[in-house]
Amino acid sequence: MPTRFFSGRESWVFRAQFLDELCGHHPDLIAGALVSDERVRYLVYSPLRETTAGPFGIRGASGSHALALTDSRVIVSRDPHTPGSARTVRVLRYEDILFVELGEALTLGWLVFHFVTPEGVASETMVFQSTGIDLFRTAVRILRGRDRPTDASPAAAREPDANFAQAPPYLRSQLLPVLLNDEQPRLVVQSVQRWRTASGRRPACTIPERLSVVTERSLVIVESERPHRPGALVFGVNVTCIDRPVVREVTIASARGDVDVAEVAVDLGASTAPCRLRYLLDPVGADALKHALMG
Repeated sequence: MPTRFFSGRESWVFRAQFLDELCGHHPDLIAGALVSDERVRYLVYSPLRETTAGPFGIRGASGSHALALTDSRVIVSRDPHTPGSARTVRVLRYEDILFVELGEALTLGWLVFHFVTPEGVASETMVFQSTGIDLFRTAVRILRGRDRPTDASPAAAREPDANFAQAPPYLRSQLLPVLLNDEQPRLVVQSVQRWRTASGRRPACTIPERLSVVTERSLVIVESERPHRPGALVFGVNVTCIDRPVVREVTIASARGDVDVAEVAVDLGASTAPCRLRYLLDPVGADALKHALMG
């Protein structure tokens, strides 16, 4: 394929219908990763964002990216646009993906795949202009609903769900677009901000506003950034999507120094490649979450 001229600094994220609509070296990078007769279901191009970190501990290499979803794999290409840095292609089988994160904070957006390799658990991060987040929400829905015909319309288009009536609108607006149209919540645990003040120190947020949603298919966790002081505005929201078959075990322990807070540990994948997510909930919500996932 001929290489299309581009700077890597285009101002938009866009969906491509064909490989040759991608910019720069990405058509060749994606094409080189495809196997014979592999069908590309979805393509997105994202121009360069010169950042390697974001909220929620997000870390990833800077560059322009292309994302391709096929019937069985995710392909991510990256061009760093810096002399001496190699272009890369990451190929992930769907069955190796443990969970994905999708979020935004002001103009920055991110999509992170966490997956199993022979060496352990690794991740691949795409950072992008947040105005293009709806294209990545569609990618997450396709990935989550890969065992059924693709329905590109988000669950946000359905009638308001009473399960989320009390949820903060800014969390609800991030949750609904990643749910499938017919996906129904079986449990919604809403966490409000909790603060702790150590002697001689300013208050610290121990639990941000969060929704933990269990459906017949997944555990979806939507949480805000931790504000630096009570009443401060927050701008970042992260959505974590975990397929229920990936959940191996859920354990609960009392949080250190606070009997009214429980630490939930969610073990994912096979024991040969352990991955554990930890976060804090109130004890009642933690028990309900464990029962919904493991009961």
